[in-house]
Amino acid sequence: MDKFRITTVDYIILGLLQQQLLTGYGIRMIFETTAIGSYSSSPGTVYPAVNKLKKLGFIKDINSPDGKKLQLTYTNQGKTELQKWLKQDISDEDIAKRMDILILRFGFMEDIVAHPEKLKFIKSFIEKISTYLKGLKNYHKQESSNMPTQGRLAFEFGIETISASLKWAKRALKVLQT
Repeated sequence: MDKFRITTVDYIILGLLQQQLLTGYGIRMIFETTAIGSYSSSPGTVYPAVNKLKKLGFIKDINSPDGKKLQLTYTNQGKTELQKWLKQDISDEDIAKRMDILILRFGFMEDIVAHPEKLKFIKSFIEKISTYLKGLKNYHKQESSNMPTQGRLAFEFGIETISASLKWAKRALKVLQT
């Protein structure tokens, strides 16, 4: 059954297909040329994921508008699966280790998640990242004098990056509330 476990790559493909019709090659090019590029764009990654999603009934082939080639689209079942992923609670571990995935989830919510759910997501993001940042700052305050210079500077980079993410999230919340 592990063969059919839905992975982050699978969810990203569903997210892309809810935005537009794509071929397998089109998906590969998005993986290769955008910020999603941290995931492999190789045929050995994308095409098996596409085939798995087809077998699960989450995506299907349709004729392109010009009728020249088949393109992929997501099904109602795929939409439901994507919505479940997008609405998942944010964990502390997500904040510490999977910020990129959280931002992808937020980006994919545009046309598929109700506005109250978007607000819930960004408010939770703000709450979790604020707590995480407070912990980092407390640790820095207690330990920075014991850190090697470059280690301290690297740690401070992390604090500043998380601070920028929090600032962005607060701005995003204001935009969503208007």
